[in-house]
Amino acid sequence: GEVGSDVPLMCNGGFCRLTGIGENIERINGAEKMFNIVLYCGERGVSTAECFKLFDEKCPSFAFSPSDNESIASALKSGQARETALLCGNALTEFAAEIDDSIYTRMEALKEAGALNSFMTGSGSACAGIFENKAAAECAAEILNKKNRGKAFALVTVPNGIKII
Repeated sequence: GEVGSDVPLMCNGGFCRLTGIGENIERINGAEKMFNIVLYCGERGVSTAECFKLFDEKCPSFAFSPSDNESIASALKSGQARETALLCGNALTEFAAEIDDSIYTRMEALKEAGALNSFMTGSGSACAGIFENKAAAECAAEILNKKNRGKAFALVTVPNGIKII
């Protein structure tokens, strides 16, 4: 099977800005601070092709609210979890949620478990929340795994990828 163009980045890790269809990779130097994240996976996936098809149909001019990439890069470099979290989002969320209506539920559950902010990853259906510290992330993952559907994992970023904590 085929893999996405961003898979090599995921294997190497670190913080980067991807442009094009993910083939242009620019490292964000100076972003070595660790961030505590909970990845909350749904029970089913979202077809990337189907998600982008919905996006293309509903946004033919590609007019949507783009991220403020300069601010995000600056926040990552500063290592401030709260500032970084508040800037995170995903333009594909509403389209992926049409395919998997549990996405918004998982994003809300992450916030209720203490995430500074939550957002969908990629084209769905995994969601993530950024937490103030390791203990808060571990506690949130435990709560989510006991009370909700899906599977939650506490992660910490490292300069060359992530590791499960």
